[in-house]
Amino acid sequence: MGTFLNAETIKGAVRRLGDSLAQTGIHDFLLLKRASVLSNSPKVILSERNPHFKQAIEELTSCNKPLGAVLDNAWHLPPYINVFGTAKHSKGPFRSAKFTSNGPADTVSKSRPWQDLVEVHDERPRSVTFLSDYLKHAKSVLLKAQSPSNELPRLADAAIWFFRATDISTDAASRDRMGLLSSLVHDFVSAVHLTIEEMAMLFGDAEALDESVYPETMTSESVASPMSYLTQGSIEATPVTETTDRVSWDLVVSLAAKEFVILTGLSGTGKTRGAIRLSAAVTGGATQPVELIPVAADWNDPRPLLGYRHPFGRATDAAGQTALTDTYEITPALRLILRASHPDSERIPHFLILDEMNLSHVERYFSPILSLLEAARSTSRASTVPLIPAADTRLIASVLEREKPDSIEAKAAAIQALQGAGICIPGNLFIVGTVNVDETTYMFSPKVLDRAHVFEVASTSPLEFVTGTGAAEELVPASAALELLQWSIERRDESERTDGAVDLLKSVHADAGLAPAVLDAITTAMKCALEGSHVLLSPIGFGLGYRVVRECFDYVATCLRLAVLAGWTPEQIQAAWPHWIDRAVLQKVLPKLHGNRLQLTGPLTATMAFFAGGTATTEPRASYQMTGGNEVGIAESLKLSYGDQAALPLCIRKLSRMLWRVETTGYAGFIE
Repeated sequence: MGTFLNAETIKGAVRRLGDSLAQTGIHDFLLLKRASVLSNSPKVILSERNPHFKQAIEELTSCNKPLGAVLDNAWHLPPYINVFGTAKHSKGPFRSAKFTSNGPADTVSKSRPWQDLVEVHDERPRSVTFLSDYLKHAKSVLLKAQSPSNELPRLADAAIWFFRATDISTDAASRDRMGLLSSLVHDFVSAVHLTIEEMAMLFGDAEALDESVYPETMTSESVASPMSYLTQGSIEATPVTETTDRVSWDLVVSLAAKEFVILTGLSGTGKTRGAIRLSAAVTGGATQPVELIPVAADWNDPRPLLGYRHPFGRATDAAGQTALTDTYEITPALRLILRASHPDSERIPHFLILDEMNLSHVERYFSPILSLLEAARSTSRASTVPLIPAADTRLIASVLEREKPDSIEAKAAAIQALQGAGICIPGNLFIVGTVNVDETTYMFSPKVLDRAHVFEVASTSPLEFVTGTGAAEELVPASAALELLQWSIERRDESERTDGAVDLLKSVHADAGLAPAVLDAITTAMKCALEGSHVLLSPIGFGLGYRVVRECFDYVATCLRLAVLAGWTPEQIQAAWPHWIDRAVLQKVLPKLHGNRLQLTGPLTATMAFFAGGTATTEPRASYQMTGGNEVGIAESLKLSYGDQAALPLCIRKLSRMLWRVETTGYAGFIE
């Protein structure tokens, strides 16, 4: 039998560390210090292959290992957590399994403030050493101006976290509460080699420990389960509701690959129902994680969606007199964004469903969101231009405070206002727009289509519907869908998005443990499909930008990730990846196609032949004549071939319908 810190003690320490003035970077600072001690060197090698670096991460960050406690299977707890100063942090406290490779190793090399603390050595692997004058800058980098408690972190709390699963029999023997705290702090300072200057600058109890905030009994005879102390306030773990529900594979992948999806198809084919079903399956227990908003024909600017400031509010003074004052019209969509922005909700998917999205000009009412969605893909979400400016955020917070102060919207707005920040698009917000095409609607511009996955919901014949003999939609368990969406949320909240088009696919492939030949085959096939499409379509104004190329690879990588989560075998993956490429091209390359008979007939025919495995020298020929006699065609090096398969059937079927329409009516577009 040993002696260990009990759950109540650790839980209180975690809460206070999260609420403190610590920046989340204190975690990385302590981690580097600990790794330096373990390696007995001032230089820290930033590689998970470095056992000292890896041990420091486990000691300061692990949610489970090496704690040895068995987790309750009803909870989904990520492997790592940062408990320092994260109570109101936009990214939240939890870290994914990728933390060991892209956590501190990226933070200290990419983050400008850290360049004042450490010198990064361009070795392989990279390494860092603390600069001689790092203490001059440590306070600005590692501490923030305000927090919920406005208190510096406590050394005793950091020591409790560090020794949360350690047998402390020697420290606890014959010691009262104050003696135990003093012993733990002494051991922690020694383990991390904190200097007197560092302790005085970064911790509030460096000179005198305060035992009053700790329970009378601080120990137990067994290791406390992480689930007993990682469930406090904004660092509460997210429960996964086990359910037999299964949801659309294609819809889940499209949303995880890019947070904005447009659902097209005939009226009554279940577009809205499918989106609602998905949201219900993966958000069990959350507070209003879905808003279904019907778009009206008179939406000519963003105000009906995002609200607006106006001067016709009412205020009452101490004498009971009322007067007009500024107020803010808060819409259902804005309330959803605020709920999604709350720190407690950061790992819970939230869904904004815009029904009949094209009843008005999408570019008029949706342009702020369109612009910020794209900006967030290249920079950190926290640094993007806010959707709502800080001045309006303060007004929104005051309006919600008067309306219902205990609501999650009011709390979220208050947090943003306290930080002096505007309201940004949260990384856990997924947007689904449904569209119909008739004489009452408007067509989408290339700007809109380029920023979405356009997902076509197929219709079934009446006989197939009644008898249930139609082709079954591919479904995936809701638990796997939730894991995939949470994985995509983590990706969106990464500090930078500078990786190449194929990097995500390589990363997911490595995690899946597949043979290198599978990655080579997928990459080669995707390159041929995209390059061939560009060759045939760019002469008529529909060439592929870098965004389309990258998002096609992202889509296939997301499919592979979901296949792994769903437990697919390598053989199943090998059989499925051609279909993933088919859907990627269908949803990202073809939606912008539109034009008249003269413009489209030749290119559509040639592209169909190319998607069937043809080239400029085969029949049917994957080539056409431009006005003036120039021939555009596919070289043998771009021939599409997947072994026994040599076609993109979904793309061919769609182009065939478009070709029929352009020949019969003189005009065709992707959305019909």
